[in-house]
Amino acid sequence: MQAKGYSVRVVNAGLYGDTTTHMIQRLETSIPNGTKVVVLDMGGGFFNDRIQNISHEQGEKDMHTIEARLRARGIKIVPEFSFKLPEKYKQADKVHLNVAGHQELARMLLPEVVAALNQGN
Repeated sequence: MQAKGYSVRVVNAGLYGDTTTHMIQRLETSIPNGTKVVVLDMGGGFFNDRIQNISHEQGEKDMHTIEARLRARGIKIVPEFSFKLPEKYKQADKVHLNVAGHQELARMLLPEVVAALNQGN
């Protein structure tokens, strides 16, 4: 991003095994004031039930709550759908990305992140 003229700080606030309910509980502490853009993993609601018996419906409700709370703070959201990437971009667990998957996701998200940073400028 610096090569494109942006001075940004990127923080991965995701936690392995986290549920959407846990994401809500730590939203304010994990996403500090002054944050302009959040790349939000929209797949959380799909994996809740496998991990901690939280329904898909509850996961979707939680994701809507997360989005609403971020937007209320003026934070732009770039949705991340890595769970939709082909298996060649996944590790053996077929969930987490491999190196090529992270590179592909970054390539796909970069234009959206730049657009979100430019909104309102």
